[in-house]
Amino acid sequence: KKGKMYYRFSDNIACCILFEQINNTLYCNYCVVPLYIPSNAMCLCYGNRIESLSDHSIQPLIYSQSDDVCISWIKVVLEFIEKRVFPFFECVDSTEKLNDFLNIGFPSCKKYFSCTPEQYIRLLAYTNFVLGKKEEAVSYVAEAFRQLDVNSTISTTIIEKRKEELQHLLDLLSLSVDIQQEYIRETISNTLNNLFHLLNLDHL
Repeated sequence: KKGKMYYRFSDNIACCILFEQINNTLYCNYCVVPLYIPSNAMCLCYGNRIESLSDHSIQPLIYSQSDDVCISWIKVVLEFIEKRVFPFFECVDSTEKLNDFLNIGFPSCKKYFSCTPEQYIRLLAYTNFVLGKKEEAVSYVAEAFRQLDVNSTISTTIIEKRKEELQHLLDLLSLSVDIQQEYIRETISNTLNNLFHLLNLDHL
């Protein structure tokens, strides 16, 4: 547990439940965090709000509600997490299982993820890189570049930054396995520190 976030590590994946307060409204989010993707801040794109997964049958909680309404909301949310979110986590709680899930295609993944097509392809690129699938990773990096070239929703600065990251990944794919493994270890360590304030997973 960290603040309003609850998480569990499995393989190189963090499965998270996050309660988020915006003004006077409380939202419940879930997300998958692949530790091998460089990250400086928590991103919920590989997840969604509970209300979306529930087809809006579960609405966010307004703080002005009565105690009985709040207690009822908590019970409904916890039951939904147990029945729908935890089984999903079990399907993606390793690099191999996450890759299998991603391979069902973007439209099907959108049921659980709020990511853009570019973020989806980026995840496939890194996941295949970690799995040692060089040809697949190179192909996904090329597709991610193409997605960025047609993306009109984000700033030029962000696009250039993401392209630099993709180029670095592409360069890594031409280097030795030892160098690649060292990069993966360093990235996991940095992501753990940046997002969870942990140095490693040894004690978990």
